[in-house]
Amino acid sequence: MIRIEGAWPVTSGNMEHWKGWRTVLKILIADDEDRVCRLIEKLIDWEHLDVSLVATAANGIEELEFIEKYEPDIVITDIRMPGMDGLQVIERVVQMERPVNFIVVSGYKQFEYAYNALKYGVEDYLLKPIHKEELNQILAKICSARLEKEKQVSDYALMEKEHKLSQEIIQNKFIVTLLSRENPGAVDIAMVNEKYHFSFSGPVYQCYALSVDYERVEDVEKETAEGLCRSVLKKIRKFLEEAEAAGWNANGLIHNVIAGICEFREENSQEKAQQQELWNQLFSEIQKYSGSFSGYVVTMTVSAPFQDFAECADKLRETFEHLGSRLVLGANQVIRLPETGLPKEDSPLPVNMKGEDALKAAVEALDLKKFDYMLRECFRMIGNEKPENYRLYYKNVEQLIRVVFEAVDFEDISDTELEAEKEDLYAQIRKYADRSSIRNYVLEYLNAFLKKYEAGKRNQEKKPVRVVKDYIREHYQENISLEEMAKLVDLNPVYLSVLFKRSTGVNFNDYLTDIRIAKAKSMLKDTNESIAAIAEQVGYANAKYFSQLFSKVVGINPTVYRKLHS
Repeated sequence: MIRIEGAWPVTSGNMEHWKGWRTVLKILIADDEDRVCRLIEKLIDWEHLDVSLVATAANGIEELEFIEKYEPDIVITDIRMPGMDGLQVIERVVQMERPVNFIVVSGYKQFEYAYNALKYGVEDYLLKPIHKEELNQILAKICSARLEKEKQVSDYALMEKEHKLSQEIIQNKFIVTLLSRENPGAVDIAMVNEKYHFSFSGPVYQCYALSVDYERVEDVEKETAEGLCRSVLKKIRKFLEEAEAAGWNANGLIHNVIAGICEFREENSQEKAQQQELWNQLFSEIQKYSGSFSGYVVTMTVSAPFQDFAECADKLRETFEHLGSRLVLGANQVIRLPETGLPKEDSPLPVNMKGEDALKAAVEALDLKKFDYMLRECFRMIGNEKPENYRLYYKNVEQLIRVVFEAVDFEDISDTELEAEKEDLYAQIRKYADRSSIRNYVLEYLNAFLKKYEAGKRNQEKKPVRVVKDYIREHYQENISLEEMAKLVDLNPVYLSVLFKRSTGVNFNDYLTDIRIAKAKSMLKDTNESIAAIAEQVGYANAKYFSQLFSKVVGINPTVYRKLHS
């Protein structure tokens, strides 16, 4: 993101050239001060730039609604607005994968805040007071870039893009399959090349894994984590595609870890040095890029070179697992596995039984203070392990979590939901680069978890909420309203809405949407029903609205989701 200096050449000839082959670009203006919106509207050279105004928004919520409704090409947005600020709007639009160019408007004191928009691809900003020449320079640049790009798009380019997306989906599925097999065993190269459309031929291979971790609990920006991982994955693919020493590469994203297999064309002492340098260069680039995101740290593990492709599953799993060694060796480095691979796994050392019993007793007694004390005691016991034994550390933390989850008895949460939450927590602890961060995160999470459990046990108001939730689970495909549910439990709709939000943490409509989207995801994975049929079966008569809502909630549209999970 750079500030435009000097004059931007805008000629009527350029504009006429644009007009000859595409429609007018649409602009949306958003600012909580109406006079600023009017000023921006007055400053834009509409006719010369061949652009049109579709709407003005007075706050971030309205801005997001108008973006979905009018699909503007360019959005000029203030960074500070009520309801939802400009940066939050940009983040949501990026998640929806809409092709919008944002121009951020910021006061001088808010510049550092506006700079964060870099993370979401914003390239232009304006400092208040806004100047006509500068505004039109930026708009002309955006118009020129958008229209030139659109002019150059061809059927061949579109086919290439679809082919690349398909290849990336195939790569990810291949890597996930290798890592999820309980007994990987030998892998047949001919079968892999045919089934996944690869061209592995050797003669030398190496497996690698790179984790994008939360460095400190208090600095985590969880909303940007997924986008950061995807960006890093793209950079790795591009780097290895352009590397002269590397041949075919296949990789995929699993939670916060990018894992892959790369082949090299030769095996000799000189080539080994080049391979080592290649990984160092790649890691350096990724480290530099991720360093611009506060609260994240990267670590990379690389296997020893091997010649037999049949070993790739075992090598990949070892490389993936060895990322755990950053807990004792430190993050922000490339960690190379020994030639002999990982040592034999030790038997798990369970948390002290006395600690377990006291922890269970605290849960059953709903004693929050004792529970917190015993959690800390258990972590102190876990911390006495040998420092190099990171695998036992993970196992003991998981055992600690398991003890707590098995001691609770939620009436309004199914065992399946509880198990899914526990598994998610297991995955979350692997997103931190050191033991203290894991400890702090688990302490915070489990204390909040027990408070929620304690509140549910002591709050008898949950009865009508449970009735409504049960009804939604059984009738989600029907037209359900808050007013109808209020009649069902004989409560005022406003009071039921407050009660539902207080009991579940989400409002009624969001809960209904989550249930429907979860069912839709299951049907997309497990059936061949059309998108329109699935939409109707989960309660949406309008298939287009369903697709838009699915993209908004999940982050990708139903078609892509089905490809990823089929």
